[in-house]
Amino acid sequence: MGGCVAFTEFWGQNSFAGLHDLQDEKHLSLIDMSVLKKGFMHPKDFAKLGTIVPSAAYLGKVNWTRGFVDQVRNGELEDVTFEGVVGKCMTGRKRIMAKAKTQAWVDKVRSLYEPIEAERIIQS
Repeated sequence: MGGCVAFTEFWGQNSFAGLHDLQDEKHLSLIDMSVLKKGFMHPKDFAKLGTIVPSAAYLGKVNWTRGFVDQVRNGELEDVTFEGVVGKCMTGRKRIMAKAKTQAWVDKVRSLYEPIEAERIIQS
C-alpha cells in the first residue's frame, strides 16, 4: 500500500508568523511532499505539482551563495515573498534544505514577540 505525507502552510491574506486574522479567508499551500518508501520528492518533481495544486512558487535553480542570501535578506530579488525563500536539493536520496529570511520579516517578528520566542520563530 502506498501513500504520502503532505506538508502544508495554513495562511490568510493577513497571516504572519503564526498569527491569523479571523476575518480572512484561509488557504493551504503545499510546501513539501514525502512519498512512503521513497522519501521526500525531488525538487524538480515537486515543482511540477504547482500546476495541479496551490504550492509555494518555484524560483528556479539557484546557486545558494552568501551573495544570494544577502539579496534575499535585503529584499532585492523578484518573486521572493516577504518571509524569504526555502532552498532544497537532493544528493542521492538525501535532501538538503536551507532557508533565507528577509530582514523586514525578521524585524517584524522581533517587534511582535518576546526575544526568546522571536528567535525560536526566526530559526524555525
